[in-house]
Amino acid sequence: MTDIVRGLDVPGARLHYEVRGSGPVLAVIGNPMGADGFGRIVPLLTDDYTVITYDPRGIGRSTRDDDQEPTPELLADDVARVIGAVTSEPVALFGSSGGAVTGLALVTRHPGVLHTIVAHEPPLMEFLDDGGQGLAGMDDVFATNLAHGPALAMAKFFGLAGLQAGPGKMGPPPTPESLKQDDYFLRHMAPPTIRSKPDVDALLATGTRIVIAAGVKSKGQLAYRSAYAFAELLGSEVAEFPGDHTGFLFTAERFAETLHKVLSH
Repeated sequence: MTDIVRGLDVPGARLHYEVRGSGPVLAVIGNPMGADGFGRIVPLLTDDYTVITYDPRGIGRSTRDDDQEPTPELLADDVARVIGAVTSEPVALFGSSGGAVTGLALVTRHPGVLHTIVAHEPPLMEFLDDGGQGLAGMDDVFATNLAHGPALAMAKFFGLAGLQAGPGKMGPPPTPESLKQDDYFLRHMAPPTIRSKPDVDALLATGTRIVIAAGVKSKGQLAYRSAYAFAELLGSEVAEFPGDHTGFLFTAERFAETLHKVLSH
């Protein structure tokens, strides 16, 4: 398939999406990460899959034209429309972090769109057995953003989530545009994502193959613990992937190999 870069009008937004490669369709999504964040792993998948990536509404090149909150349910509707613009057949989906939460919402809101979901470290913090400490910490992050701005709030966010600032992980210094995106994430995207409570019975009833995944170097981190707590409710094992929460960035080749093995199982 020839590479495709397109825009799609949906209620309240215009979505940027990209299609590359050939073979069975695999959607790769994040939240707040857009298509560019998967730039290292997508080229490693396109020999085996037709890969769909996109920018969530309000992120990157996707615009947001109304005041609808970008809940997992609304984002799931967006992803369903993007997939529908590419194929009418059921597809596989890899969701990272908030994208995993979006994908789980997609399973129940649009049964039949996905035959398989690999949900990598979904931050489903309502399922943590920590007495609400994680959610209280996130509320403090959100309050910090409102009072002092996104730079300080994001530093708190990374600390609370247990994400370490290793070599090359911090990226370039913040710009006005990146700070604006961080503010949008903290005000609008993160709160409904971390408080999402997917219906386990409804998920299992769809017949979609659900794989919960976590990075071998993420042990102890909030999203890692959320993944294991949710997998236990599903009655399933957790698929271990190389690296940490962003293993698809820093261990891209081994991560792609693992994803292919999981999807081929």
